Formats: sequence, C-alpha cells, structure tokens
Amino acid sequence: MGATLLSLLCALCAPGFSQDLPDLDALLATPLAELMQMDVYLASGVDEPLIDAPAAMVIIDAGEIRRRGYTGLHELLVDLPGFDVSVTNGTLYLTAYQRGYRTPQTQRTLLMVDGRVDNHLWTQAAGISRQYPLSNVDRVEVLYGPASAVYGPNAFQGIINIKTKTGHDLEPGETSTRIDAQIGSYATRTVDATTRGRINDLTYTATARVFRSDEADLSDRWGFNSNALYGNRELWGPILDFENDGHQLGTYHDPTDDIDVQGSMSYGGLRAGSSYWRTREGYGTYYPADRAQNNTFWVNTSRQWYVEYEAALAEGIHGQSSFVYRRSTIGGEWAEAFPDGPAASWISLTSFNSDSDSWAFRQQARVDVNDDLQILTGVKFERKDLTQAYDIPGYWDAFSSVSLADEGPHGLGAGIGYSSDSTYTLPPAPAANMPPINRALTDDLGGFLQATSVHGPYRLNIGVRYDHNSIYGGTINPRISAIYRFAEQGAIKALYGQAFQEPAPIQLYGGWQGRLANPDLDPEKVQTVELIAMYQTGRVFLDGSVFFSAYDHVLKEEAENAGERTVFGVELRPRFTLPNPLPRSADLSGYASYAFTQARSSIRYDADAGSWIDDDADLGDIAPSKLQLGVNVPIWQRTHLFINSRYESAKKLYLRN
Repeated sequence: MGATLLSLLCALCAPGFSQDLPDLDALLATPLAELMQMDVYLASGVDEPLIDAPAAMVIIDAGEIRRRGYTGLHELLVDLPGFDVSVTNGTLYLTAYQRGYRTPQTQRTLLMVDGRVDNHLWTQAAGISRQYPLSNVDRVEVLYGPASAVYGPNAFQGIINIKTKTGHDLEPGETSTRIDAQIGSYATRTVDATTRGRINDLTYTATARVFRSDEADLSDRWGFNSNALYGNRELWGPILDFENDGHQLGTYHDPTDDIDVQGSMSYGGLRAGSSYWRTREGYGTYYPADRAQNNTFWVNTSRQWYVEYEAALAEGIHGQSSFVYRRSTIGGEWAEAFPDGPAASWISLTSFNSDSDSWAFRQQARVDVNDDLQILTGVKFERKDLTQAYDIPGYWDAFSSVSLADEGPHGLGAGIGYSSDSTYTLPPAPAANMPPINRALTDDLGGFLQATSVHGPYRLNIGVRYDHNSIYGGTINPRISAIYRFAEQGAIKALYGQAFQEPAPIQLYGGWQGRLANPDLDPEKVQTVELIAMYQTGRVFLDGSVFFSAYDHVLKEEAENAGERTVFGVELRPRFTLPNPLPRSADLSGYASYAFTQARSSIRYDADAGSWIDDDADLGDIAPSKLQLGVNVPIWQRTHLFINSRYESAKKLYLRN
C-alpha cells in the first residue's frame, strides 16, 4: 500500500525537486498535430519526421515521463505496447519479450543510450532494472521490427534508445539542475540527479542515480520460496551460518543496491563522455528455496568511454565518426544445494565472474544528392575480448583463475561440501582480471548502404548491410520500405526487413557442469513483412500495424540451432485529447494500445521424454491479447492526475516450463 500511495503522490505532483520548477509546457501533452512531424533518428540513422520513418515507433518524451509519474525505466517498459514483461525481482529484475518472441532474458531487443549499444557483451541481455536515471532523459525511442540493415547484429526484434539531455538548449552561462528523491515501502529509497550547463560553445552534463531497496517479502506466496525450505538445515547444513547484507541466510531476503553515473562534454561537433552502472541484486523468486538461497548478491556492470565527432565534409556531405570502448562484467555469490537423496544435499557457496570488453570504430556519411535523393553509408569494426567459461573457483569442475590447495573435504571441488558437515570453508574469490587462457578474441566487420528517394507523395527507402564475424562468418540483411503520404497528416507504409541475432558468448563458450555450450552455433535469422497506417485528425492520432515474422536457426537454451518460429501480430497505438471538465485547465490527454499476438514454434518440449520433439505449438509466456489505457488529467497549473489500466489475457506456460 505504501508504494501505491507514493506512486499516486508522484503522479499528482511534478516528480522530484528541481533548481527551477519545470516549464508548464513540459507538463502538457505534445499537440497531436506535431506528433507526425516530430524528428526521429532511430529508424534510418538520419533525422526525419515520424510520418516518414520506415518503421513502427513509439516516442515517450520527458514531459510524458513526468505526466505518467514514472520512477524508472522499468515502469515505462511495462507500459509499452507490444511487450510482454515478466517481473521476477531476480538477478535481472525483469524480462521483456518484444512482439511475441520469448527468450530466457531480454536478448532480442537492442538497448541503446544515445545510439550506443548497452546490452551485455557476454549474455547479450538488456539489463533493465532500476539503475537508469530519468532526470537526464530527453525521450525514449522504441522501434519495432528488424533493423540489422542499419545497425547490424542483434537489432532483431526492435530497439529501445534512451536519448539523454545535453546543454545545447541552454543559453551561454546558464545551468540547470534537477534532483528527484523518492522513498517507499520495503526501505526503498532513490536519488536521481542531473546538472547541465553551457559555457559559450562548450556544454556539459553530469548524472547520477542510486536505488536501494529490501524488496517485498515473497517467501510464502507459492510454496517453492518458503522459509521452511530456506532454513532447512538437513538440506543446507553449515551454509546457514553465513549472512549477506546484514541478514542471516535461511530466510527470504532480496536486497537491491543499484547505481548509475554518467557524464559528457561537447564542443562544436565533438562529444566525449563515459558511463558506469551497476546492478547488485538478490535472486528474488528465480529459484526454489531447496536449491538456492536468494539472499546473496548477483552483480552486473557496464562501463563505456566514447568519443564522437560529426561535421560537414563538403557541400551536401555530412560525416559522423565514433570510437567506443565498453566493458561488461557479470557475477556474484551463489549458494546452492544439489540434492543427494530426499533429505541431504551437496552444498556450496561460491563466487562467479565473467569479464568481457570491446572497442568499436564507426564511420558514417550522409550524401544529400538533391532534395529528392539521400544516400547513407557506413562501416564498423569491433574487436571483442570475451570470457569463455564462468570463472568459479572450487565449484565442481568449473574454470578457476586461482590455484586451489585441495579439492575440498569430499574431493569434488574446494567449494563443495555436504549438508551433514559441521562447518563449511568458503573457497577463494576469482581473480580481478580474467586470464588469457579463458578468453576468446573476435572481430566484427560490417558495412551498409541505404538510399532514400522521394517522388511527390511517395517515399522509397532501400538498404542492405553485410556483416562478417571471425567466428560464425558473414550474413547479408536487406530492408525495403515504401511510404505513401495520402494527406498532410496521413501515411501508409509497407515494410520488409531481415535481421540476425548473434550466438551469445555464454552459449558459445560458457560451459561448466550443467551449462551447455556449443562453439558451432550459427546466427538466428528473421524475416518480417509489415503494413503500417498513421493518420491524425482533430483530437485523435491513429497508428496501427499488422506484421508477420518468420524465424529460422532458432537459438535455444540448450545452445543449439533448432526449430522455427512464426509470429503474427496486430498492434494499435492511438493517442487522443479530450475537453477537460475542470475550469481553466488544459485538455485531458491519453493513449491506448491493443496488441494481438500469435506466436508459434515448430518444436515443443516433451517433459516425459526430457527432449524437444517436432510438433507445432504455441510458444508460451505470450499473452494473445493486451489492452492498455492511460489518461492524464490536468487539475491545476502544476498538478496532474495520471490514471492507467492494463489488461492481459491468460497466457500458456512457455514450452519448456
């Protein structure tokens, strides 16, 4: 109840505290007539009005974020049309399935910050939790459908791009500071702050966010997370003598400690910056309490340093160059009870580590041949230095970066004990840096060519990209779109696109006892056809899609290419305004969405046989119908009430559950 009341208060007020109160315009909805003409970059890699973008897109700007009272990116994601979101409070707080494609993690949607990829290098997962700050978000751009023709690997189901604020909108000598502070149930507290400034042609931005929470106690909701199992000494033995975050193991405790720090400076066409975020969270309801203690920290980190430069190279030619270094780590503590009979277990409390980095250079050029023809081309080279297997000293036969004095009391590993043992000795932690023997170097080279031609009300966009990886070889991905403008505020778009998903290194190499790996995996492929209609009239902005996607070489959990999938979908994304019954108040504004999704697989898991068999079946974990409605009600000048509701139809369990 406390969290609910806090959310309501945040919705009633302009969220947070600022050096200056927000402009009233920022709290009012964007006029519907301007939505079509809003410039977007994500669809083609060039600025163009939304009505001309060759993709289905949803834009949520800073004003919309304030009006809806969001406290984090995770809440925004839940409200996106065409997404199925499972919140588990686990090591990855949530998993999002875009357009009906179910995966163990959010691996088929590319997550970007200002156009730079932020998915994990080793798992390829988008680690969306509570770490991303909102105080510096200018808008969130969401693209639906394959986009490998411009962005290359893993722009598979779509893209979420977080566009941050800069100081370019400020006057010389002006600064702007915003601080959001939140408190809630379960000892939840957040501080989210951004400061921006401009000194003549030099601009700067610095942002930080801290999120901490004990999270809700879900110990006895479903039985498999009961404290009777967490605290069963017959199963856990001396593991229960340890603690984490000030709490003894043996009861449900799901702590969270997330941080984010970002900074950038710009001068003319040059921009440089860095970012760091860390999620340190408990296991929530990921695992049953007789197999894993949830009160240990699992840690994901992302670091980036970048330099970007853009300038006119000649008349009608514009260039963009960028160099990005990034590093991803994943690991933490893992408390396990491996059954050995009905009332005894092999036990362990070990530390995991994976450490990967990459550097990438990109060069892009836009050629404005004339008013009706534009050509965009670019190349990319990326060198990745990837972990192969998890580094887990003392855990069964896993890779270890440190020398171990012995194989433990039972000869199975320095960290493997038994639940009847009187004591347990912690094995050593992994080394800070991954040894070269457990690393793999890969090279990615890609290039694309895209042409956009305009003839009266018709707009044609054709692009093709070739990517070559030193492990799995080359792949070609085309895209073509035809757009007909039947009115100033209306368009019909027909699209065809292909994309590919790289095999994640965790599946290529990430083997230990129980984890399958296959270095011979091929990329997964998708082909999508889509029809989009957009029209704005009066108080209504209509936007809808019908699409069909076919997937082959599906990358399954067991680290193999097997089976095919198909997804048929209908998405409606209207926005509207209504007269406000309150005197001297701005119009009501709102949005609605409806998604119908039919996701099918050519194989299903036979639980009795313990294997996959050929048999057409629903994919599972995807709601066939989803309906959302949100209305923003201005009450006074700086007070708004936001009301929203969401309905999801019953969904079948995923095929392998």
